[in-house]
Amino acid sequence: MAPPMAVAADPLGPQVILGFCDLNGASLKAIGSLDAAPGCAASTSLLEFPGLDGCRAAFGDDSGTVEAACSTASVTSIRTKEGQPAQVSIIAINAALPEEQQAAACAAIVNLVAASQAGHRAGGGGGGIPGAAQPCLTVLASTLLQASARAGVHAWCSPAASTLPLASALASPCAPLLPTMPVHDNMLALLQHMATATGVAAVFLLAPGHRPPAGSDAAEESGAGCSALLGAFSPALSSAAAQQAGLSGVVAVQLERAARMTLRAPWFVDAREGARHGVMYA
Repeated sequence: MAPPMAVAADPLGPQVILGFCDLNGASLKAIGSLDAAPGCAASTSLLEFPGLDGCRAAFGDDSGTVEAACSTASVTSIRTKEGQPAQVSIIAINAALPEEQQAAACAAIVNLVAASQAGHRAGGGGGGIPGAAQPCLTVLASTLLQASARAGVHAWCSPAASTLPLASALASPCAPLLPTMPVHDNMLALLQHMATATGVAAVFLLAPGHRPPAGSDAAEESGAGCSALLGAFSPALSSAAAQQAGLSGVVAVQLERAARMTLRAPWFVDAREGARHGVMYA
């Protein structure tokens, strides 16, 4: 039986940035703040993979630019010019997946990225895409970390990313996620394990956070996490490693985009019952 694989309308670029319904919404707000740099072109299409049936879009945007047609999953492809292959692909899993569907969904997405990275490496950059020889998956998320963890964003690199200059540039300002620090989020743990198992070069930037209490304003927690993640990610965009990887001058941070995002389907708390939606942390 063939492994599950997500279906994207456009081939993924060598640099893939992933966000999903994390602990408090910081992940989707962070990637929602990323857009094409001036002079570059961006297009958004739907992403299909197992587990999306019946799910509702978590975040929306009054202008309609962050969420592709109110979709539950999308890929924003950024290229230096129209008609050229994508250099950067931003994947938004804009729906809280049921616990029983999370493993299949993560496998489908990681398998898609693994196939893409293998293709870019095989081409050796010969296809004219900057950074194609050094593809990397970057995951931005907020998670619950143990009390003994250092403050600030933590970074984890898969074995395949250990020698990538971009991985070093992204992780250098962060505290390392030590093996003694468990990842208290089912989706994060699945993505981490599958990236390791499939040989995907991946960097996880994780901001310490908390689940918004019932009846509270989730924007405060998600906004703080988003700011922390972008504070760690943004400096790397101007690094020599990012230029070599094809990120510099292609992706830009626009904080006003995150401010426009509105929570439509809360997944972390049922305000009526105070119940948890899904497994947001173990």
